[in-house]
Amino acid sequence: MYQIATMSQSTIVSAAAAGEPAMVFAKAPIRSPAMAVEPQWIDYNGHLNVAWYQVFFCRAIEGVFALLGIGEEYYAQTNSSMFVLESHTSYLREIKDGDRIIVDTQILDSDSKRIHLFQTLIHAEDSFISATNESMQMHIDMTKRRAAPFRAEQIARLAACTAAHADLRTPEQAGRSVGIRRRQVE
Repeated sequence: MYQIATMSQSTIVSAAAAGEPAMVFAKAPIRSPAMAVEPQWIDYNGHLNVAWYQVFFCRAIEGVFALLGIGEEYYAQTNSSMFVLESHTSYLREIKDGDRIIVDTQILDSDSKRIHLFQTLIHAEDSFISATNESMQMHIDMTKRRAAPFRAEQIARLAACTAAHADLRTPEQAGRSVGIRRRQVE
């Protein structure tokens, strides 16, 4: 079960399209259920292989998308989906066999077609941050395979979640680029 409204009324934002029940979002990242590292995901370095970090991030975002009304059921009903346009992962600390992790997802921004989000992979028992992932997602009409606006209900939910997350601290890794930092020689 994803946590979406675990705080007092003063810290939540709700969304409802006409005739729909309100969806409430906490002014906190959306936390995934705990997930376990499987032995076959450990590489020859004795830690979680980089490919499996993406599996954890993807599993977490699928749950978030379901809360936003843009998950698998939405795809089946509308033939619309989400594509990743760009992502950036930072690997900060090792995860090993048998560890359990959780993923927090924060919506940094959104518009009628896109979601800019930030995810933090956290060791479930020791609470250290193992990795972060920032991505830009695009809403796609699968018939045309082109960008398309969300429907009104999804726009309302996404706007409420974006508003709930607007006052959260921007994560330190957000907006980073890859490159070798050179010291200037005088």
